Amino acid sequence: MTRTQKTIDLNNKLKIVNIDGLKFKDNFGVFTISGWAFEIEDLGFVSYDGFTPYALTNKKTLQEILNQGGFLHYDTVIFVQPLNE
Repeated sequence: MTRTQKTIDLNNKLKIVNIDGLKFKDNFGVFTISGWAFEIEDLGFVSYDGFTPYALTNKKTLQEILNQGGFLHYDTVIFVQPLNE
């Protein structure tokens, strides 16, 4: 699969952010998770379920994704925002 220009542009904006202590909300309530996640400023955190950021405890693994060019597409990505409390 070839990355579109839109995908390349979004990949170039990806930042790895520590999400320890950030609160998110799903259908069951408010939750926190620990680790590192991809964020694009003004869009939010990369998520595949619309609630939980795609997060890992190992920052190095996320960096490897960036080193390989980032995501192939954003067709199934839903950006999520933490709660402002």
